[in-house]
Amino acid sequence: MKTALSIAGFDPTSGAGVSSDIKVFRSQNVYGLGIVSSITAQNTLGLQHIEPVSGSSVAKQLNAVLDDILPDASKAGMIYDKGIINLICNEIDAGRIKNMVVDPVILSSTGRPLLRKDALKPLINELIPRCRVVSPNIHEASVITGISIYGIEEMYLAAEKFCGLGAENVVIKGGHLENMAVDVLFDGEKYYEYKSDKISGWYHGTGCVFSAAIAAGIASGRSVQESVKKAKVFMKRSIEKSLQIGKGMKFLGI
Repeated sequence: MKTALSIAGFDPTSGAGVSSDIKVFRSQNVYGLGIVSSITAQNTLGLQHIEPVSGSSVAKQLNAVLDDILPDASKAGMIYDKGIINLICNEIDAGRIKNMVVDPVILSSTGRPLLRKDALKPLINELIPRCRVVSPNIHEASVITGISIYGIEEMYLAAEKFCGLGAENVVIKGGHLENMAVDVLFDGEKYYEYKSDKISGWYHGTGCVFSAAIAAGIASGRSVQESVKKAKVFMKRSIEKSLQIGKGMKFLGI
């Protein structure tokens, strides 16, 4: 059976983070492995607290998994700390982590910082150049590239800048655009657009689910283009099957 590794925060509602990623992997017939980078206190109303896991603990988790199982693909979500970025980069360089999908989580849905200020440069200069795919939303893409994104044209420009930073592939998620829901994939040479009807609502963990679905596709042996295409379809179905369990954001129906 193919395997995929998630390195991300723990969300006690399982709407986002490691436990959500593992649910996505399993739904795609991929066995999920998880490394916890931080503990959060959050619910459908918002994020209340973040407690980073020590670098020593993350290193021990990584070694325990990678000494035994080498995943077919991996994804990094909320990593928060530059020390954890360094650990991931070292494992990529050692060949124990491959096909890395980076969801560059910078802010929560409610605007709370999910990446320490001193970790932004290592994310841009060290991790992104080592990834197979980076999957920012338009706000994250704007922070990283310095390009204000209002539509497709700016998404193309930002995608080119990501590849200029060293990313092999970039898919910029346009779900926050006002009049459309379109994602743009750029592989350094060619652009691909993935369009769908815009569905209104407030949903928890969409970026986590999308990037995990991409990683699962790559782990299964699909191309990046096909993995993004299938992840887009999976997202649409998950939103359509969303669940109102708590008092705030809806959970995706995985």
